[in-house]
Amino acid sequence: MAANVTLSELQIREEGVNSDRVRIYAEYKSHLSVLNVTLDFGTRSHKHISVSTDQTTVTAELDVGQCMFHLENVELLPLSCRGLQWQPYGELQMTLQVKDEKQRLDYEDQFGIACRKQEDVCANIQTHQNKCFCACCGKKILKDHSVFSRVLPLPSENWSDVAEFWFCHRHGDEEDHTPTVAPKPGDCLVGSLHVLLSRSHMKMNSVTCSDNSELIRCSRCGNVLGLTLEDDDVKPQKNGLTRASSDTKKATPLCHLYLHAVAFQDQPADGLTPSVWSASSVEVFLCQLMLEQSRLYTSYRFLLQSNHVKQENTVKVLLWLIDQDLTLYMGEGHLTQPSHNVKVTGSRVAKVLYRSTVGKMDSSASSRCDTFLYRTWEKDNTVHGLTLPRPLILQLVSLLVSNTSLLPPSHRHLNGFHVSFLMKDRVEEKQLPMKT
Repeated sequence: MAANVTLSELQIREEGVNSDRVRIYAEYKSHLSVLNVTLDFGTRSHKHISVSTDQTTVTAELDVGQCMFHLENVELLPLSCRGLQWQPYGELQMTLQVKDEKQRLDYEDQFGIACRKQEDVCANIQTHQNKCFCACCGKKILKDHSVFSRVLPLPSENWSDVAEFWFCHRHGDEEDHTPTVAPKPGDCLVGSLHVLLSRSHMKMNSVTCSDNSELIRCSRCGNVLGLTLEDDDVKPQKNGLTRASSDTKKATPLCHLYLHAVAFQDQPADGLTPSVWSASSVEVFLCQLMLEQSRLYTSYRFLLQSNHVKQENTVKVLLWLIDQDLTLYMGEGHLTQPSHNVKVTGSRVAKVLYRSTVGKMDSSASSRCDTFLYRTWEKDNTVHGLTLPRPLILQLVSLLVSNTSLLPPSHRHLNGFHVSFLMKDRVEEKQLPMKT
């Protein structure tokens, strides 16, 4: 099947964009078996454009040549093409049905996969013990003779919210304590996104922590490794964990290390930076954090803000998860030769809407609109609030803005929000088109 679009007198202003280039942007929704395809031809006019599809290929033919995009792991139904539409940005949009869902991951098995990943991390830490390095520069951050007597998985984050239902003899006049879990000096507790351990295991000359900040940074590269926690009310239990109590005598200093920022592995003999195969990228970490919070609190909207004491430095982000499991195909072909074949690999992402602000809002009209929107979300019980370290939330904003620039112009905004995505799986090299 071929969909031919002839543009004889298309008048679009030129912005210096290379006319010998075609980009493809496709969203595959596995639960609907639908592939939404956008072909970006740039802002220069073309006398003739012909687009054809077969089971695995989308082909674009222009005056100067043709480009064939081969999409992996999908089998298209060419006769199902519908919604053919030309956009003023120089984009052609259409929708195709997909025959076989070769790459679909059963959503119901996500929890089991997360548990298996947590068990794998526990086994890796138990094997390598103190061989923990900064994922950015390879600096060793744990003491050489530090040994964990036990490496245990942590329960899910909201386990304490339903803890009262575990007991049948609670009385109304009892003092209400929120139970917490903390490690003993020889323990390492592993969560889905972090590890919790005693500060006594840290190699103090390898990390820095200022008095006015609870962030733990690598002393060599300045990478944020985690947070320091002062657990002021913990006491040991028979099972080796600790629970909140008011009669504690001494606070226990703890370290909360992000799994994406550290790597437990053997150090190479040549002393080079270790290959961080076990640590996810910051983008994957933030994506998994949002997905986990959404699953735990049954919410798709988040109000994120930095934990900065000064209001003028506070960063706030409104984040809306609109698709938690989407496969993106993004590629670019050059028409410098008569026929150019491009292999396009799909990437699993979470699609989001977002708005962000830094510091106090002024009295402008747009700022008043933002203030009203932020206050509306703050009062909404269906919006989940989350506080993150300022460097981490700034990285999130930077990633969202960067990924927005990768989208076609017609896909970058929706209902007053910016559109973006976060990678769900760590990849060595992103096969993404150049930013515009």
